Amino acid sequence: MNYATGPIVACSTCLQGNAGLAVLRLSGFDSLDSLQSFFDKPVSKFTPRKQIHLNLLSNTKEVLDDVLVTYFPTPFSFTGENVLEISLHGNIVHVERIISFIVNQFSFSRAQPGEFTYRAFKNGKLNLAQVEGLDLLLSADSNFLFEQGLSQLNGELYLKYHQLYKSLLEFTASVELSIDFSDDVGEEQIKNLQHKHLKKIHSDISHLEKRCLTPIGSLLEPSIVLYGLPNAGKSTVFNYLVADERSIVSSIEGTTRDYISESLLLDLGRVRLIDTAGLRDGVDVIEQEGIKRSHFQINNAFFKILIVNPHSHFENKFNDVDIDLIIFTHADTPDFKSKFSNLRSQFSASIPMVLWGQVEGGSMGADRSSGPMGANIDFGSIGAQLFDGSIGPDIFYGDILHIINTLAGYKYDILTKNKPVLVARQRELIIDLSVKINKFVDLFNTIDDIAVISSELSLIVNVSQELIGVFTPDDVLHHIFNNFCIGK
Repeated sequence: MNYATGPIVACSTCLQGNAGLAVLRLSGFDSLDSLQSFFDKPVSKFTPRKQIHLNLLSNTKEVLDDVLVTYFPTPFSFTGENVLEISLHGNIVHVERIISFIVNQFSFSRAQPGEFTYRAFKNGKLNLAQVEGLDLLLSADSNFLFEQGLSQLNGELYLKYHQLYKSLLEFTASVELSIDFSDDVGEEQIKNLQHKHLKKIHSDISHLEKRCLTPIGSLLEPSIVLYGLPNAGKSTVFNYLVADERSIVSSIEGTTRDYISESLLLDLGRVRLIDTAGLRDGVDVIEQEGIKRSHFQINNAFFKILIVNPHSHFENKFNDVDIDLIIFTHADTPDFKSKFSNLRSQFSASIPMVLWGQVEGGSMGADRSSGPMGANIDFGSIGAQLFDGSIGPDIFYGDILHIINTLAGYKYDILTKNKPVLVARQRELIIDLSVKINKFVDLFNTIDDIAVISSELSLIVNVSQELIGVFTPDDVLHHIFNNFCIGK
């Protein structure tokens, strides 16, 4: 990391376009007196952590902008250095003009991504777990991720990590005690103390490991995939859900050659909705590549929706896929009831199903969903049954977007119930700790060579030090801070 050592400046807001307001952050200057020529009011009137209204001035005393300025003196600031936050008008051309003036007139450097946060870490304002929590918070696409980031920023996980580290140090002390003072203290008393400490350490690591077992890829960037045979109606459903003619709809098989994705906002947060190529055999090389990519998206999806057209020949080739929802299309056709009845038995009764049709001319007909949906699934006011008992008693009216929103949210809540550890670096270290502590417990119970025990224990302590940031390789630090945006 080649960060500057002098004062730095960056815009912390409106980086992508014009806005009503922008906030510039300046950090690392020696004193307010060095910036006096920039303001039309004396810096002696600046009160820490209180805004002051003033004009920014050029070196010829021309008014550059009408702003609000907040001063955070060292060490009571985000970075631990002298910090100014300037709220100014958010036109990006104007913001760039002000930053350039500060760089040229007052010898500031433009901050690199994550440089403010790195200074906070370097100056002891944030520990490494808090830094990772801040990164999680700023990049969160769901309420859960934001809450977990905020919790980690507030130190919830760090306290657990630090308590584990403390327990390891206490246990190490008891091992050292047995080497030097076993005759004075008593071997049995030392063994009892060691077993007590080791049991606590093993329990703490086991609890942390359980929070690392949930696959996090689908939680950090959840995707909802529509898949099925060609001409099942995937693209039609996709266009309906995104409220746009985004995907080409055609009666010709193989129209979708590659997957198409759009952002969709659900109650759980922002997800990627993906329309995939129809799955079939014996096609040309280009379509084969599209199908290969579709399989990758399906296998890695958070929520999988199988689209089935009952009017087409259907062979259930999807038993190896965990289906979250089945949408049967063309439900508005006269002979749909009999065709659906023939297909329904091919699928587990536990899979939620939606019967969906599109009325000719573009007006969407009523959706129908079938259960059982599982405990605590609430679709709101669903209405009367559509079909008679010859199809089944659980066929209801309901909007497919509402149903997807409810089922996906329910699955997300289940996966996040145990508050999984979401930072890859922490997960890897915790799993490493779990492997090492299990090995160590076996070793501790089978041998009496204190020197060997002490050596193996030091390896566990080293991992715990890396977990809390006492020791962290430079390349890891570079990856963490480089992931931040400019201005943070």
